Amino acid sequence: MAESHALRSGCPINLTLEILGDRWSLLVLRDMMFGDRRHFRELLTRSEEGIASNILADRLKKLTAQGLITRADDPTHKQKAIYSLTERAIELVPILALIGGWGTRHLPVTEELSIRAKLLEAGGPPMWDAFMEELRRRHLGRPGEGRSVLWQLALFAGAAVPGCLAVAAVNQYLYGSPFRFGYEPVDVLYQLANAGPNLDRYPRWLVQTETPFILLGLVAPFVAWGRRQRSTHFAVDRVVLLLSVAAVVWLSYLFYLPFGRDEWTYLRFLLPAYPPLLVLSVAVTIEVLGLAIVRDGARITATVIACVALAGWLARTAVDRGALMARLVERRYADVGRYIDVALPSNGVFIASVQAGSIRYYSGRLTLNYDRLQPRWLDDAVAELRSRGLHPFIAVEADEERLFRERFAEMNVLGRLDWPPAAERREPIPVRIYDPADRERMQRGERIETGTIPLVRRW
Repeated sequence: MAESHALRSGCPINLTLEILGDRWSLLVLRDMMFGDRRHFRELLTRSEEGIASNILADRLKKLTAQGLITRADDPTHKQKAIYSLTERAIELVPILALIGGWGTRHLPVTEELSIRAKLLEAGGPPMWDAFMEELRRRHLGRPGEGRSVLWQLALFAGAAVPGCLAVAAVNQYLYGSPFRFGYEPVDVLYQLANAGPNLDRYPRWLVQTETPFILLGLVAPFVAWGRRQRSTHFAVDRVVLLLSVAAVVWLSYLFYLPFGRDEWTYLRFLLPAYPPLLVLSVAVTIEVLGLAIVRDGARITATVIACVALAGWLARTAVDRGALMARLVERRYADVGRYIDVALPSNGVFIASVQAGSIRYYSGRLTLNYDRLQPRWLDDAVAELRSRGLHPFIAVEADEERLFRERFAEMNVLGRLDWPPAAERREPIPVRIYDPADRERMQRGERIETGTIPLVRRW
């Protein structure tokens, strides 16, 4: 600060203007705060107002002398200096927010450059305080004054435990144990031997459907650590949090029962991991483009080109893999279930696997999952159902028929499925409903008519 005899008065407003009242000082602080521009070249080339290099050098020197910023050697580049805000400068955030709000209301601002001011004004003091804590973390290297991580974990656990207890109570009521549920036993679903097949499937499916772009998130910890003093996009703790979410989702299925080698649609199990991976991949891309391209216009152009190329590739992949047909493909469950509801006897019992749940849901009919039948039991099960006044059917998709025959045909005549189905949905995935009574009629020489399960667009 200048010597006291040079000051015009001791008024606090005057004293503040003695430091910040020139044309450029607040703009330099603004760019450091909101643009995270902490190197001379960034402050010079990315200035919206076009500051001259000699003026920038002078203002940086004065702001350092006034204790508003500090200058240090950049640990990532020996020939560069990095500037950091001090606590005195960080406390100017509310003032800049109010100045921006006033300018937005009373001056002919541009929409693009006024967005930040509008957000800060709308957020008010809570947003200002949160932003100041973030600046302290990045520029002063100290944690904010928020609650501890352990306290936050305790709050999360307190909110999650009631839900876990509710699920355990439902399992106890339905299945006799809080650790049992409607699928197979845990020791059947999860095995160490499943890790190898799943490592062959999920990563390959992910890259094939999403491009290697989504894997850029995996290098985020290294970028965050290397750029921890200079980047607005990375904070090591947040990177670790996002990757931890993705890792927990991935580990949940690493040892899970593997699906077919090309059944990529089961990537849906990993969908909760997509948002953190995409956020980290985008952040890495922004950092790389920021380092490689200095000019804002060129960097924006490169970003748009990359986005358009990636979007085009993903759209083509979605079409080629039939993703846009998913509604038609998945509708077979409703079509079959509702056909059964209106066209087949109300005392029907359906021996099925893939279709079992949807048949029960859409038609209200009883179902028997044939995966639970011993290979020698099929004929006996059908006879037992008939003896109880029920009408058994067998419902299988085209891909299931081979497996069904392999399981039951050797010990059961009905396991051969060697008679025409009573009803069939032919496309895009065939589903057939067999009536065991039709086999007896066929053997008597009667003709079996196969009904068509319609593709109903709206029910």
